[in-house]
Amino acid sequence: MGATNIAVQDVCPGRVVSHGEMLYKALPYQLVVDVLSHAGTANPGRLPFGKCADALLPGVTADEVYWFNTVVAADVIATTNAAAKTALEPPLRDYAQ
Repeated sequence: MGATNIAVQDVCPGRVVSHGEMLYKALPYQLVVDVLSHAGTANPGRLPFGKCADALLPGVTADEVYWFNTVVAADVIATTNAAAKTALEPPLRDYAQ
């Protein structure tokens, strides 16, 4: 049936949610539950009153978010540090000159 792109800020003006935060923030969770519970696409109008008041999805604590973000940051740093590095830029190919 298709998809709908719903910006968090269209539902809760001023709310900032990064891509990684979509995993534990309440509003994206509520939209997923809505689309799985109804035919068609998600509809913010079906979300409960006070939908913008909740910060985290049910069952997730601030401590868990802290540790999740710490692990993700450590993984990004480790992956970046382990990546192959070069001392010089490669020469430009003929088509790029």
